[in-house]
Amino acid sequence: LLAGAVIFAVVFSAGGEAAAGPGLVFMTLPDLFVTMPLGMLVAAAFFLLLVFAAWSSAVSLLEVGVAWLVDEHGVGRQRASWGVGALIWLVGLSAARWGGVIDFLDNLTTRYMLPVGGLCIAIAAGWLLSREDREAGFAGLPVAGWLAPLWTFLIRFVTPSLVLFVIVAKMGLLEPASEAAQE
Repeated sequence: LLAGAVIFAVVFSAGGEAAAGPGLVFMTLPDLFVTMPLGMLVAAAFFLLLVFAAWSSAVSLLEVGVAWLVDEHGVGRQRASWGVGALIWLVGLSAARWGGVIDFLDNLTTRYMLPVGGLCIAIAAGWLLSREDREAGFAGLPVAGWLAPLWTFLIRFVTPSLVLFVIVAKMGLLEPASEAAQE
């Protein structure tokens, strides 16, 4: 959060465009580091820590595919790690080589996969879990008598409805048709 506040403060003070996305860190921070005393040292430390943050995130993402291959298909852990790693590397390489790939994957993920995943989670939590499991998190709370049924109602009816609304909106089905198309 602190890094985000600094980055956006630098962007706005330089008159930059804040909608540049994740690449903003590679455009804005070097300008900031140049003006700082010992800026090159700070820049080297920052980008080294950024690499470690990216690696730790990549390992956690890699683990999902590796665990699935090991648990469900009996593939050895080392073989699964190399295979999933190679697949992710190829996707990343193609995204770096052809900009349209990253745009396609970003669109696929944000417009469809995340909302559909949220809908599946809401349905599973609201309808497939037993009442005991669904309300276990409220045990011992003084407000459990009314909060647990409210949560159940929200997760069963409100959340799926709102997620479906987001999916339909992301598909562009809620935009008004133009007058030319109506004639």
